[in-house]
Amino acid sequence: MSEGEYQLKVLIPSQLDQFLSEGYLVVENVISLSTIDDLFDEMNRQVLDKIAEDLVKQNLIDQTYSHLPLCDRIQLICRISKRTYPQYFDFSLPQSDIMNDTPLYLGDKLFNVMRNKNLIDVVSDILGTNEISSNPVQHMRMKLPQNITNTIAANFSGMVNAVPWHQDNGVILPEADNSNILTCWLALTDVTLNSGCMQVIPKSHRTNDGIIQHCPTREGLAISGHLIDSLASSDCQLLKPLPLPMTAGSVLLMNQRTVHSSLENTTENRVRISMDLRYQKTGTNSGRPLFETAGFVVRSELNQRLELCNSTIWAQNWLELREKLANERLQTKQFNRWDINALGCA
Repeated sequence: MSEGEYQLKVLIPSQLDQFLSEGYLVVENVISLSTIDDLFDEMNRQVLDKIAEDLVKQNLIDQTYSHLPLCDRIQLICRISKRTYPQYFDFSLPQSDIMNDTPLYLGDKLFNVMRNKNLIDVVSDILGTNEISSNPVQHMRMKLPQNITNTIAANFSGMVNAVPWHQDNGVILPEADNSNILTCWLALTDVTLNSGCMQVIPKSHRTNDGIIQHCPTREGLAISGHLIDSLASSDCQLLKPLPLPMTAGSVLLMNQRTVHSSLENTTENRVRISMDLRYQKTGTNSGRPLFETAGFVVRSELNQRLELCNSTIWAQNWLELREKLANERLQTKQFNRWDINALGCA
């Protein structure tokens, strides 16, 4: 069986046109609030319970605060313990120092969100195919208020702080330059200008710069400020950032070359929680070959037996990958095309 002409499922042509022209599209109400509630409950019980119990044993907090909802609880625990816990909530491995016990969050409710029918319908419409795989470059981000993170030494993780300007194509390997990888930034809480919403540079995916050089920073790979300031469209008009406040359950879709970043969370007591998900046509390069075995088919019209519907198998794939990579001397070049010695970075 071969794939025939694709028919739109949920998007309308004007939405597709905006994505192609501007490099981004916000779609409201993709994930239900009840689905998010189930996910937060799982995170609270499966992840935060363990963190809290360990901290009590270490005398870093005096109780587990299990009566609190996720957002209130994580703030209080981080504030008192003066630590953050991004890897505990993440569902991908770090790029260095992988150990047999490196934390991974691999819950059933999380897996269900990754396979959510409404979300995958939108993904199908953008990619123009029903043959879709999940890319293993994926993250949970819990942006704490600055008044918490500023008190924690050496706290530079983009998982909890603002993320610098970058292209998602720029933080994977060149082998995926011809893959069509769709970024889905899923808002799990309401996101405002003050709580650290995303900002994009419309049309930046269509500039003559193509993939812009990124350099390592303490927050991760980033595009230098002078390159951002000089971004111009094909008609030489300077491109400007556009902040994108969103409601919980909405998704921001981005071309892999769209330049984007996040704002700081300057609120007093609001956590901004989001998921980075990426999808691509099955059979194309992911740009992260070391994690290839953790990717999976989320939809196949040609052969539904290829679809992974079992969260236990998905979790086991990640755990086996962790065991395989544990204690290896991983090198930056295995993950990124640029390092600190690249021309323009040194």
